[in-house]
Amino acid sequence: MSSLTTRCPVPRQSDHEDFKLDFLWSSLEAEAEYPGLLTRRLPSAPDHDVFLFWEGGKQGRKGLSVSAAGVLNDVAARLPDVLGLDTAVSITRSGWVELRIAESRGGAASVFETLIEDVLRTVGKIEGHHLLAAVCRRLDLWKDFFAVSRDGLSLNQQSGLFAELTVLVDAIRPAIGEEAAANAWFGPEKALQDFADDRIGIEVKSVSSTGPANVTIANERQLDERLVGELLLAVYKMDIREAGEGLTLPQKVQLVRDQFADWESASAVFEAKLIRSGYSDAHTAKYQHRLTVRGSSWYRVTGSFPRLTEQHLPTGVSHVSYKVNTEACQEWALTAEEAVETIKRTHEV
Repeated sequence: MSSLTTRCPVPRQSDHEDFKLDFLWSSLEAEAEYPGLLTRRLPSAPDHDVFLFWEGGKQGRKGLSVSAAGVLNDVAARLPDVLGLDTAVSITRSGWVELRIAESRGGAASVFETLIEDVLRTVGKIEGHHLLAAVCRRLDLWKDFFAVSRDGLSLNQQSGLFAELTVLVDAIRPAIGEEAAANAWFGPEKALQDFADDRIGIEVKSVSSTGPANVTIANERQLDERLVGELLLAVYKMDIREAGEGLTLPQKVQLVRDQFADWESASAVFEAKLIRSGYSDAHTAKYQHRLTVRGSSWYRVTGSFPRLTEQHLPTGVSHVSYKVNTEACQEWALTAEEAVETIKRTHEV
């Protein structure tokens, strides 16, 4: 990687994520007397190079460079266009490609640093010949993040994510285990149901604890049990306050992380899906409202359960959004224990 000044590596024994990235970038910025490029190499295996850089002088910007074996056209084809980032690829030496990630002018610095920390964790786990493809995949996750919520989640989005995380740890995980539970969470993917596999689908709705018992159904396929083995609807009544009892969203996220901490694969899947959901630790200070589950209701969606499905719509009608009053659904109600048992039963061999 060419530069005006190349700094020596910082002595250390652990991996990249232990670095204080903001300190290293700040030290480069402090030395940026003139426009140009300053770099600092991070400890790297023989099959790749990793540099932090600062370019553009005192009013410049920070970035990360990753170089490894690769084919320029292949890496360029994989590299996503991510709002808030400037990315580029080039050949550094025979058979090696450099992938550069820099914050856009006016970008959100705190989120950028979180993104780079995430990329560095990826770099530390992948062999060189797969490295650039893995970084591109990680950037693709962040593309979804910036598309959902670059500046943080709204209160309604926080409430919805809180409810999904509650179902994940209180119902799905006890029924089918950590890895299957993490893989079954599709809420961040904007799928038909928030949890699904080839045996069961679960749609999760959060509503105000003081409002009407109405839930919005996004389309005519969301409550169609023909598309899954069984279909459950979980409705969580949420209380949101500026202070007092309850948990903030970051506190809830940490509780879930603790549940998955001993399962590396499940933890990695969970973290990737958190990014897709629009959640970032960089926004922790913005998430200070307290959320409390005041009650939950579960329903088995089958038979004449109140809903609209494709097979019952008039010809020419589609993409229907509607509301269901859950007070009219008591015939199909399940206790939380019965819901967990239903999930278990669908996964018994």
